[in-house]
Amino acid sequence: MTDEDKAKAIETEVPADSEAAAEEAKDSCPVGAIEEA
Repeated sequence: MTDEDKAKAIETEVPADSEAAAEEAKDSCPVGAIEEA
């Protein structure tokens, strides 16, 4: 989140130990705002 309370894209590789959590977040996103790049 930015200082203006807006989401900001982070364009870096997901660390291997966080891949499962990132996949769960993507799959649970109700509006499809999280995409795999």
